[in-house]
Amino acid sequence: ADGDEARLERAELRQLDGRKSTWRGALWNRVRAGDCDLTEICFAGATLLRCELGPVRLPRASFHRARISQTTFRDSELYSADFREAYLRKVVFEGYSGATVSLSRTDFAGATLLEVDFRRANLYSASFRRASLIRCDLSGANLSGVDLAGARLVGCKTNGVDLDGATW
Repeated sequence: ADGDEARLERAELRQLDGRKSTWRGALWNRVRAGDCDLTEICFAGATLLRCELGPVRLPRASFHRARISQTTFRDSELYSADFREAYLRKVVFEGYSGATVSLSRTDFAGATLLEVDFRRANLYSASFRRASLIRCDLSGANLSGVDLAGARLVGCKTNGVDLDGATW
């Protein structure tokens, strides 16, 4: 599906097969999605506001340069997702503790992360190269093997973080 530059507001998506669909520059406002397969979806340059996504399959999704605000990713598979140069504000990644879903190998290089909740998330081998993390909650997160080269962490909660093999 091609949703480039489209507006989707107050929509509810259930059991949608949106694999490899594109939403470049689109606006998703108050969208709720559950039990959907959005593998390799492209949200490059898109804006997601007040969305509730989950459980949703989003592996290898592209959020490159997207603006995501007040959105919750709940029990959603996001491994190898691309958040490079994205702006995330008050985003919550929920339901990742002890679950098979993860944020492993996710790329946040050059991203700005403001008040993002990563509590107990599996971020194994993710990249935060040159990212700015401001007042983020990383409590209990698995950051083993993470690339933090050039990253700035300001006022972040880091109690119980696993940094085994992380690079600075």
